Amino acid sequence: MALPTDYNHNKYLALTFRRGSEYIEYPSNLAMSIPDLQYIGQIGQLKDAHLYSIPLAAWDTFDMSQLESLRDVTSVQIQEPKMRAKRGGEEL
Repeated sequence: MALPTDYNHNKYLALTFRRGSEYIEYPSNLAMSIPDLQYIGQIGQLKDAHLYSIPLAAWDTFDMSQLESLRDVTSVQIQEPKMRAKRGGEEL
């Protein structure tokens, strides 16, 4: 099941945590320690990958180094909405 997203009001970040990180077991703890960060959920079956959101109103002043400097975070990826296109008959 897809995680709920609202790109009109939020920016989304996919974070990957190092093995043994407390955030794998308790990912919402990270959101409690960083203002404006909200925990959305686990990404698929990947226990070390989690989705977080930041309100667009706070995005321009959000300090990404807060996340990138954490030793438990191995990757931070900004998620962009993907446009879906209907395939034509010749593409099937």
